Amino acid sequence: MSKRFIELAFSDLANQLAFPVKSFTGAALTKWQSKRSAPIVRAVLEKVNVTPDSRVLEIGYGRGYGIGEALKKVSTGSGIVFGIERSPYMEEVTRKKFILEEKEQGKLVLDRCFDLRHLAYPSDFFDVVFHVDLFYFIKQESMLDVCREVHRIMKPEGRIACGMQMSSVRQLEKWGLLTPSQTDPMRYLHNLEPAGFEDVKIEYIPSPRGEIQVLSARKPPADESHSDPQKRMEELERDIKREMLRQTILQTGRTPSKEDLELLKE
Repeated sequence: MSKRFIELAFSDLANQLAFPVKSFTGAALTKWQSKRSAPIVRAVLEKVNVTPDSRVLEIGYGRGYGIGEALKKVSTGSGIVFGIERSPYMEEVTRKKFILEEKEQGKLVLDRCFDLRHLAYPSDFFDVVFHVDLFYFIKQESMLDVCREVHRIMKPEGRIACGMQMSSVRQLEKWGLLTPSQTDPMRYLHNLEPAGFEDVKIEYIPSPRGEIQVLSARKPPADESHSDPQKRMEELERDIKREMLRQTILQTGRTPSKEDLELLKE
């Protein structure tokens, strides 16, 4: 009975880590997570060029610490901070915390998103995208599509950065809340370049509680095709064909042909 109780308790913690719900466990775990990740958020934002006029997106904002830090950086300009989160509980907590910035100042926009492969933002929209402790919860088969979608919504020369702290991650693994296969930074880094990013790197930043890792990349400058309507339309057609093919393969379970694989790699 005792062993079964412990197993259920840790299972609940793992679920709350991925998708917090309003409960005692959810509140306690997310408060701990927010406090633990504060120095990681600051390290990430130091590595990207957030100006007072930047459009900034945080993916998976949790209790809103990163939102608050980003708002400080755009407070004196025309910049706006956006956040996407799939947990209604975290959305509720953060909306209450920043009701003035969202409702009266127009400096904050919070959205809910359940599938990062489909983001409801225009192409070339954000100067900066950042997230902390997020990619662990993205399935490997979806990772490249997620990176491509983030690439789409970023402006040319925009920067993306992700933060993590291996000492904390190892503790979560020890508790059985995460697995090493989830937290391997290489599975994220290896998808950034195929998605179209450049200057892909990982930096190590000293911290009193353990070294912080910041994974970052840049969207390349726009080339001539970027401003050519015909070429943009051709790219859009390829994107639509690729998505339709992907859905067909998933629904029918058929083996992709050589031509299919070439299209999926584009």
